[in-house]
Amino acid sequence: MSTSPNASAGPFDPVMKFWQDLWAQATSAMPSATPPPAPAPELLAQMRRAFFDAMARFCDDYMRSPQFLDMMKQTMDNALAFRKQLNEFLAGALHASQMPTQDDTGEVLETLHAIESRVLQRVEELSHRIAALERRKSPASNGAGRGRAARRTARTRRSVRAAAKSGRAR
Repeated sequence: MSTSPNASAGPFDPVMKFWQDLWAQATSAMPSATPPPAPAPELLAQMRRAFFDAMARFCDDYMRSPQFLDMMKQTMDNALAFRKQLNEFLAGALHASQMPTQDDTGEVLETLHAIESRVLQRVEELSHRIAALERRKSPASNGAGRGRAARRTARTRRSVRAAAKSGRAR
């Protein structure tokens, strides 16, 4: 077996020779390769600005197109429908396992707030009635007794108001 290139004359030798000759001619005709000079920074900034302006106009036109808006509307509608189905499924699963849903706890909280406000209102009414009874009961000549009852009533009113405000803040 010979290792010389001419020893194995295969069917692709003429094709290989053609490409080798073409490559040799192309590389010999090329002048020495020197890199092109770097463009000025102002030119690069201008090119970048032109590119971004063109992209911005394209994106703006695309996002305002009826096709894009219809697609976004359809996607939003599908997402809302899916969310509604998921909520219904989860609520059904919670009710099936006898667990409260968020709506159930919300209703309970609303009821508790209504009860709390009615109780606080009733306590305020009762404190007014007690104050009136204490004023009638205390002797007219005893100013000290009247002052103590008035202070107690005022203190009760302040505590009731503070409780009412904290109840509303929730």
